[in-house]
Amino acid sequence: MNVSEVLDEIKKLSPTEKRQVERALLHDKEADKDATQEERQTALLKRLQAEGVIKNIPLRLIEHWDFEPVPIKGKPLSETIIEERGQ
Repeated sequence: MNVSEVLDEIKKLSPTEKRQVERALLHDKEADKDATQEERQTALLKRLQAEGVIKNIPLRLIEHWDFEPVPIKGKPLSETIIEERGQ
């Protein structure tokens, strides 16, 4: 989820929920200034989830998510897909 997607979702919220987001953002701004942007973003998403503003956190934003691509033989799968679409 990127920033514009988050903003689009925020626009759909009720006024009360928007105030919750605003409070969370203001609190986040005052939080540990030594934290990285990723750490602050993850903390904000966790607070919004705890407050019920969002239902889940996208996997790519969860800290310590270990992802390893599955190795395949031959050329990259993306090339195969592109070739098949062109036929």
